[in-house]
Amino acid sequence: MDLPDGYSPKRMLEILRLRARYLLDRGSTLNNPHIPKRFFATLANRTVPVSVGADELRRRIRRTIRQAALASTKLGQLAAAYATGL
Repeated sequence: MDLPDGYSPKRMLEILRLRARYLLDRGSTLNNPHIPKRFFATLANRTVPVSVGADELRRRIRRTIRQAALASTKLGQLAAAYATGL
């Protein structure tokens, strides 16, 4: 804590950045080994302006995930198999 009664917004942002960096560095291997670490590397340099609201941020994240899924050959094959009932 950097204040007697808690954390300043600046310190909270620093903590959030450190946590995000930790999660990006360790990759997804502990929870979902099917997502390669290189996928997260493509997201590391993306920034979102502070003025973007939570709803818009959710839309952007969903769009990015959808685009990544559609670009994946393996996911495309799984979706095709699922659609045909295999």
